[in-house]
Amino acid sequence: MNKNTFILAAISSLLLASMLMAGGMWYNFYEDGLNAMKRQEYAKAITLFQDAMKVKDRDMKRIKTYGMHFIEYFPHRETGICWYFLGEAQKAKNELNISLMHESSERAIEFLTKIEGGRIPEKVTPPPPINITINQPISINQPTVQPPPPPVPATDMQIIGERMGIAILPFVTRGIDLATSEIDVMDLLTTSLVNQSINGRKRFKVMERAQIEKIVKEQELGQSGLLDASTAAQIGKGIGVDAIMLGTLTRGHNTMTIDARLIDTETAEIITAKDEYSNRTDIQNLKQMLNQVVNKIASDLPLLSGLIIQSDGETLTFDIGTTRGLKKGMKCVLYREGEEIRHPVTGAVLGKKTTELGIAKVTEVYDSFSTAQLISLNNGVLDVRMKDKFITK
Repeated sequence: MNKNTFILAAISSLLLASMLMAGGMWYNFYEDGLNAMKRQEYAKAITLFQDAMKVKDRDMKRIKTYGMHFIEYFPHRETGICWYFLGEAQKAKNELNISLMHESSERAIEFLTKIEGGRIPEKVTPPPPINITINQPISINQPTVQPPPPPVPATDMQIIGERMGIAILPFVTRGIDLATSEIDVMDLLTTSLVNQSINGRKRFKVMERAQIEKIVKEQELGQSGLLDASTAAQIGKGIGVDAIMLGTLTRGHNTMTIDARLIDTETAEIITAKDEYSNRTDIQNLKQMLNQVVNKIASDLPLLSGLIIQSDGETLTFDIGTTRGLKKGMKCVLYREGEEIRHPVTGAVLGKKTTELGIAKVTEVYDSFSTAQLISLNNGVLDVRMKDKFITK
């Protein structure tokens, strides 16, 4: 083989390798990485995930491999979990935070919570990664609405204080036929919100339907009353909740759309807005869509906790920021931990005595820290110190 032939052959080999990588090798690396995790070969799994990320760097719930084949793809999340089991807390946090910035997932939140609680194992058998089958096609005619995601996994986070109070106002309905109108949107949304729980405690405090209907009647709003954010906030403030949920339900010829907004009752700002769309209009599908909307809203309002690292009068600095999911406008319960509560016979630590100090609202958020302003104090006494704790409402 002469020199020119050798060069051409080398170039061809490189081009072929590049084509193979672009055409599908990345998902093979990902699948091999998941299999390595099952065998607890975490270092090898990290290398395989990194190879996959050289081609596809973004975590996604659904990504096309080839033809009509799709998989769930979370290389950053699984890399973070590998670092977790290798005892590398900071590296694990970095990868898990990147994953959450790309695509929220309960698995990433679960492991971040473990890390923040100081639960880094020396050696532990992990739960198996989510199984994927590369060769399983997804039908083009598959319904767009999937069953709602599983509830938030329980954590060892101590839940202090009252949860975020929400009232649901009647949704505006457009183009709804008689069969669909039999569905009580307010009741379904209420039930779904009430069922959001962590450690057996309700994630939200949801106002009773009867109280809301009384307000709606007094304000002469009705089912077709269009409310702006300012009016909704005034109603919510009057009934003593943190947020008001309102929105629209629209049925087209063969489509259904739900738009929901959560309004801050103090500022009239939109806390979060979520929607669902489907090309099915049956009642069961509508129920699933309403559950999906609530799950999305709950996911956008994570339960977070941390330390107060600076206290300057009524201005506080927290030790977490956007990388943990904290958002401007979130309200937080401030508290102080006291002595341990121990079982008198076994000596086991059952918990700690806690003192609630007040409520603060996040005003500015940065990557790794945030600032907050005190909005209420327990007993009217200003006594918030560095190393006191907070948890989002």
